[in-house]
Amino acid sequence: MSLFTAVGASADALENFQRALETIQNNVSNASTPGFARQTQLFTADPFDPEHGLAGGSSLGARQSARDELAEAGVRRQASLEGRFGQLSATLERVEPLFDATGQTGLPQALGRLFDSFSSWSINPNDASSRQQVLDRAVQLARSFQGQSQALRSAEAGERRQIPGQVERINQLTGLIRDHNLHVRDNAGAGSDPGVDAQVHSQLEELSQWADIQALRQNDGSFTVLLGGQTPLVIGNRQYALQADLSAIPARVLDAQGADVTAHIGGGRLAGTLQAANVTLPRFIADLDTLAQGVADAVNQTLAAGIDSTGQPGTALFTYNQPSDAAATIAVAAITPGQLAAAHPASPGGNGNALDLAALARSVQINGYTFTGFYGQLSAAVGSELASARDSRDSHLELLAQARELRAQTQGVSLNEEAARLIEFQRAYQAAAKMVTTLDELTRATIEMIR
Repeated sequence: MSLFTAVGASADALENFQRALETIQNNVSNASTPGFARQTQLFTADPFDPEHGLAGGSSLGARQSARDELAEAGVRRQASLEGRFGQLSATLERVEPLFDATGQTGLPQALGRLFDSFSSWSINPNDASSRQQVLDRAVQLARSFQGQSQALRSAEAGERRQIPGQVERINQLTGLIRDHNLHVRDNAGAGSDPGVDAQVHSQLEELSQWADIQALRQNDGSFTVLLGGQTPLVIGNRQYALQADLSAIPARVLDAQGADVTAHIGGGRLAGTLQAANVTLPRFIADLDTLAQGVADAVNQTLAAGIDSTGQPGTALFTYNQPSDAAATIAVAAITPGQLAAAHPASPGGNGNALDLAALARSVQINGYTFTGFYGQLSAAVGSELASARDSRDSHLELLAQARELRAQTQGVSLNEEAARLIEFQRAYQAAAKMVTTLDELTRATIEMIR
């Protein structure tokens, strides 16, 4: 092997070590970059046979990414679940204050005051002020029902209004992933570019926070993205945009062909919003309507069984439109205090009917509960839903942190490891440079001898 061949092999080594140092520098620079995976510059040994002029050394191989798609999938799965329960718990945290479990304020207080007024009225059934107090307390109760119903329906409407924006963000992210697919297919080296790779994985992780997705990496570096493992969002260079449909109740999410895919959305913030808008809040509203209807019907039926101060059949105290909006539309009928039926038909001027009205507070009326018991059960259900959502959110937050830590251990940049590799290649570079210098001196000496 000639000196010139040795010099060439050493020069190649310098270039190879320089490339390895550049890879380390890029790793260090991107240690905190979202989605970045550690890169390693690989080398391949060249044939070494001095007798036949083969100088050995090494050639540059590919840059190897530490990307672990299984670890990425684990992070996306936990991010999706945390997004769902985080969104749901945030909604319920705004709703829970509407329900007072103590009975000291709001609707339970108004309900208790109405039945207290019935009791006071039964003591003085023909007292005008006692009758007026009943009407006043009935107005307060109707307003409390209306206010709580309006607040719940406003919360439901607010959740529905979020759905189009969330769907639009999903479409924006899938559009970026579609653009990535086009880029890597049009540019042969883009698939191995660590910057491009980091960007698309960051987009996939954010996408998983909005909806549960399955991301399948293809051989050319492109991604196929499926919603809930079923509905295509991105395939190759094509994006399949979702649509939000608020034209009916419940709210729906449609695929690119207009098919309802709401049931495929089991995770992400969109799933939490859909659950709140379509299931949780409507159930609370329906229970409140049931309570309003139950109170109105029971009071009206009891009054109808009695007679007023003139001996006429009792007049209804409450009105409402229909059972499905009883709490929102409940109101006090246009009656005078004298039309309230305090007596039984068999005992004119008595207080038998007023006593029956007061007794409604203690009797089982709705699904095995008293009126106050049913409201307490509803209030407890809200608290239970919130506690469950918080527990699930906190659990998945912890699991998400663990998944990210596992991913970091697998593919993240360790500054200590990079420093050790930097020293290793620095010394190798210095040794190769020394070899080039020595061989250069020998070559010059040889040339001088020939001259």
